[in-house]
Amino acid sequence: MLASIAAKGQLTPIIVYPSEEKGMFEIADGQRRFLACRAWQDVGRLPKRFAMRCEVISAEEAAEVSLATNVVRVAMHPSDEFEAFNVLSKEGQSNQEIATRFGVSEKKVEQRLRLANAAPGIFQAYRDGDLSLSELQAYCVTDDQERQKSVFKAFGCDHSEYQIRSRLLEETVRDSDPRVRLVTIDKYVEEGGAVTTDLFKENLYLSDIALLDKLAAEKLEEIKKTYLNDGWSWVELFWRRSEVNWSELRRVSPETVELSAKDQAQLDMLNKKLEPLAESDEVTDEEWELVDNLRDQIEEIEERKLFYSAENKAQLGVVLVIDGDGDIDAEFGISKEKVSSDQEGSKAQDNSKKGYSAKHQDRLAGERTLAMQAFLEQNEEAAEVLLLSELAQSHFEGTISRVFAGIRNGHVPLGFDGEELKTNKAYMALQDVEISWMKLFGEEDADYTQIVSDMETKERKSLLAFLLAYRLNATNHHEAPEKDTIDRVATVIGGDLSLFWQPSAEGHFRHISKTQIGEDVEDAVGPEEAQKLQGMPKKDMAVAAERLTHDSGWLPETMRGGQIEAPSVPQLQAAE
Repeated sequence: MLASIAAKGQLTPIIVYPSEEKGMFEIADGQRRFLACRAWQDVGRLPKRFAMRCEVISAEEAAEVSLATNVVRVAMHPSDEFEAFNVLSKEGQSNQEIATRFGVSEKKVEQRLRLANAAPGIFQAYRDGDLSLSELQAYCVTDDQERQKSVFKAFGCDHSEYQIRSRLLEETVRDSDPRVRLVTIDKYVEEGGAVTTDLFKENLYLSDIALLDKLAAEKLEEIKKTYLNDGWSWVELFWRRSEVNWSELRRVSPETVELSAKDQAQLDMLNKKLEPLAESDEVTDEEWELVDNLRDQIEEIEERKLFYSAENKAQLGVVLVIDGDGDIDAEFGISKEKVSSDQEGSKAQDNSKKGYSAKHQDRLAGERTLAMQAFLEQNEEAAEVLLLSELAQSHFEGTISRVFAGIRNGHVPLGFDGEELKTNKAYMALQDVEISWMKLFGEEDADYTQIVSDMETKERKSLLAFLLAYRLNATNHHEAPEKDTIDRVATVIGGDLSLFWQPSAEGHFRHISKTQIGEDVEDAVGPEEAQKLQGMPKKDMAVAAERLTHDSGWLPETMRGGQIEAPSVPQLQAAE
């Protein structure tokens, strides 16, 4: 209303009637026009003494006029506005001029003009109420009326906007496609590629797929040459990590070298910057971007510690995976010799840590430890087997597996603080059991030997399972056992860890990069769901990832059991 009056003045008089106060009038119709003029006076766009055109009626007529105005007046159909904008455009007015006259954005004018130029039959179906506005917008994803008519003839008025848009764009590629991100839209357009803009969904679509594939192949060939020129024997590329058949490949560990003093100083500085941000619960989107950037820089410097000799490179290759953002994740030192069974565990351990910081790996290992403890507390036979195997190894080999913390001090470093424990399901389950045992052992000067002697066999086994569970150590701490050992123990204990742990925004996704969030969601629920995260700020992405993976049963590889066959649990027999 303000913009309309500023551009065209007062087109319709207001209707007034005499007030009870002598010399004053009250408004029966036109209150919005009156207030709009007052607003323009307040900002100096109209003079203080501005005469408005009025039509005077009697007080008796006022109620009837007000009712008729509100009931009889028919609202203008949105299509009338679209056509009005189109008429002005055809008369030579620019989008900016139309936007100024009607007080709307240029983007809105562009959208209205696109809708006004839909195929006539489709536009009429919208006017008649057979198509919704969102369905009309879906047809207008392209300005090709012949294509619109073809789809409308096939679909009629019985298909959703998603189906309409999908059919019209079935021979195009969206700008979020990894090939587009790898090549870049600018390069594609520079080479003559056509782009379609969806004015209503903020998306771009590339129609020349053959050109896109050609440019992507050329780009990938350049990348491959870089690695081949560096001495690697072969290079293979994949568009998804799930396409890589890791069972046919083996990663050969590199040699390690000391960082230069300059690199070490840079690494220390980056870690110092990252630590307060990574641990903060209140992080802005801009700070999340900084966290991602710092982690990328840290990873780049850390990789300088790894070294492959020219001889090794001549025998090994590189696996390149193009992620959803068009970035390239390189796996170096890959052998095409099939992985042997004794190497499987170490390979799984290497891959499980991909993309997670050391601190978050510690957190996940702590979560796994708590869940395994909770399951062990319920599995008396497993507790007996594990304790006896630990004692036997200690007696006959003189070594221990480090699966359990010491008898005197059962503390296990979990990787997160006490406040977080209060919301951990596994920990709280163990706490409930401990409270019940405290009733038995919590008295001052309790005679522990007598208490245990008086127990029935079943109760004694339950106590053993509880005490052993609290000492179970499946963490990444330097005193923890090897991963193969932890996996064997996990298989003996049994239990579904996802009952105690789910990937949440606060507990998992906020601790990893945006790229890794996408990979985890794809691993959990598939690439189509992961695609929904594209373009989100880190904070929103973490929340959305939690929603998408809820109740999926997904676990990070670092929390999954290994592929090692566990020994069977023997049937316990009473001694004769």
